[in-house]
Amino acid sequence: MAELPVENITLENSATSQSEEYSYVDRDISWLSFNYRVLEEARDPSLPLYERIKFLAIYSSNLDEFFRVRVASIRSILKVKKKKRKKLGLPPEAVLEKINEEVAQQQNEFGRIFKEQILPELEENIIRLLLKTPDDEVQLNFIRDFFSRQIKPYMHPELLKKGKITHFLRDHSIYLAFELKDKNKKDPNSTYAILLVPTHHNLPRFTTLPLCEDNVHTIIFLEDIIRANLDQIFPGYHVEQCCSIKMSRDADLKIEEELEGSLVEKIKNNLLLRAVNDPARFLYDPQMSAPMLNYLL
Repeated sequence: MAELPVENITLENSATSQSEEYSYVDRDISWLSFNYRVLEEARDPSLPLYERIKFLAIYSSNLDEFFRVRVASIRSILKVKKKKRKKLGLPPEAVLEKINEEVAQQQNEFGRIFKEQILPELEENIIRLLLKTPDDEVQLNFIRDFFSRQIKPYMHPELLKKGKITHFLRDHSIYLAFELKDKNKKDPNSTYAILLVPTHHNLPRFTTLPLCEDNVHTIIFLEDIIRANLDQIFPGYHVEQCCSIKMSRDADLKIEEELEGSLVEKIKNNLLLRAVNDPARFLYDPQMSAPMLNYLL
């Protein structure tokens, strides 16, 4: 991977009294190289398939924590006066730009591994991860019944109205975002809404569907079951778009003056703030339209 150009740091050699120059890679850029090594394990065909899926999960979990702690910490440096920032050596703007560039490349690689390697190999092992509404009538009836009995009681869609209602996205939670059009055409403008995917109600993220004629074991995401039943959630609207989003919040423990007061209490208080801190990362479906993305941002 490409390394971020950094200022040379001169170290004095005590034995020869001559100066030698060494270039150091920023710690966070170096960490991304480590996490990419985890991703490489996921594309190694010599490893068992389930182990490679686990490596994808570990990579994603690591990256999310990286944004919540390290990237949030770098962003906080932007609030420091420029004179003090210069003493740090590396400008935070350059580090953030390099991080975003590197992560974008890695995420593309993640998607390629998942779509071109993992999914086909699961199919070879008679396991299908369904990423759409099933065509099989038995499976479709199962999904509708499962939604009515298990999911619908926890559905609380929220219409987004600028300046009228303040919405708070939960940390580490998956939402569905919608662009809606009035069926009666009373309002030609788009209306936007969000819906928390209720995994926190002990509902499984994955559900196994009944076997169809090809005897393939079919698994579907909880949010895709919801997508197949949008007519029951928004009966008065046409759903123009339905996209997944997720927000992670700043989890950096900003503990100052450790010598004063109880360090344990300070840690406890900061841990509680993790759930309500500023946003650190916003993930969204790449198929989302630009107007919808701008509205959500």
